[in-house]
Amino acid sequence: MKHRLTILLENHNSISGDLPGGADAAPFIFHKGCEEALFSLAFDTCLTDSPEMASLIRRRCPKAQVRVLEDESLFFVPSMENTMPRPSFDSGLVHLIDALSKVTRAEEISQVLNRFSGELGIRGARLFLRSPEEKDAGTVLFPGLEGYSRKEALLLLLYPVQKDGILTALLGLTACEASFEELALILHLVSHEMERIRKTELLTAKNAELTRLYTHDSLTKLHNRFALEKGGRALFEEHLRQNGVVSLWFVDVDHLKYINDTFGHVVGDQVLQKTADVIHAVGKSHDLFTARFGGDEFILIGAGDDENLRFLLQERISKIRLVRPAHSDFADPAGYVPSISIGRIEARNHISFEECIAAADQRMYERKRELRA
Repeated sequence: MKHRLTILLENHNSISGDLPGGADAAPFIFHKGCEEALFSLAFDTCLTDSPEMASLIRRRCPKAQVRVLEDESLFFVPSMENTMPRPSFDSGLVHLIDALSKVTRAEEISQVLNRFSGELGIRGARLFLRSPEEKDAGTVLFPGLEGYSRKEALLLLLYPVQKDGILTALLGLTACEASFEELALILHLVSHEMERIRKTELLTAKNAELTRLYTHDSLTKLHNRFALEKGGRALFEEHLRQNGVVSLWFVDVDHLKYINDTFGHVVGDQVLQKTADVIHAVGKSHDLFTARFGGDEFILIGAGDDENLRFLLQERISKIRLVRPAHSDFADPAGYVPSISIGRIEARNHISFEECIAAADQRMYERKRELRA
């Protein structure tokens, strides 16, 4: 006999898959977990927190005995035996609450539960990762899940772990001495911390995205002027303190106005984007801070004194190939070879950040005039 796992979605569509296992396969406890997914499995006895869910389960499992509880969890249990409280559980619960409050990733919860398994009356906890390969459309597989049986556990609790709204794992909790009430409390704590972690991860991701938007140029993806004033200045001053010297390169794209007027501003943006890509790649390989200073100007900052960096940048820029946009009335830029002018300053302790930028800018214009002479 095989149990059948079904995921019911909000739109009432469903995807199902067989879970391997004999007739003595363990009962399952599934936490409701989220609004997007509800888990159900063939079982004998069910306790649920929702009358609507109870009706749904009765329709899907007509032979099941269904009871409605006033809590936040959905349980599948074989019996209500072993309900006497154990003295060690209270101390284990205190330890569990403290440890769970420090967890920052869902994957760490199983480690915490295993640490206090003896006090909590559970045999262990395990994270079942969703298989990247599925046999057919609609089959959800969690390798290792079928290994749990009644011979190994009285109850198996499963909690859905999601990332970006997609089910990625099931957190399994194997009970041995824990009573139903104790398991309910453990599940409540786990579900609370899972929700806290989810919200924290979501907030962290949003803050990271806001920081990226605030500190990076939207066209070139390099650091913007604000990031240059903060991070670039801090790096400049750090190199001066530690090494007494720092290098700053000021890069200017040649003839950008001519490019815009001749080939169109879309091609002009191509030049800026591809130039920025080269600057980013070279800067990363040489451990340099890179930023768009403004318009067609870029800055690199680092401890290096490699004069060959100028030639490396110019060589790679000369290999940029431009593409004419569809439906463009401007000239074809295919034969145009972009170029840049570079000014480099090796700053010592007597020069400020602003003075170094101004000096590198001046050096860049001197080189530009030399090439035109």
